[in-house]
Amino acid sequence: MRQSDIERLCEAHPLWRIGSVWVAAGSGPDIRRLTASREGIRVHARTAGELSVRIAREEEQNGWRVRGRSE
Repeated sequence: MRQSDIERLCEAHPLWRIGSVWVAAGSGPDIRRLTASREGIRVHARTAGELSVRIAREEEQNGWRVRGRSE
């Protein structure tokens, strides 16, 4: 079975709480917004790749250990 993009994000960023919200647009297609939160920090993006980049940026800015890298 193929993993969803949210499952892959959860695996890649296990310390983050990850979810999605669909935003209904009255005049166009609906849009999915991905969200991630950790220790009071919240980030969002339209794509899994963009969210992963924003999570990595927050980890770096906050001095959090990035999985697979030494401190």
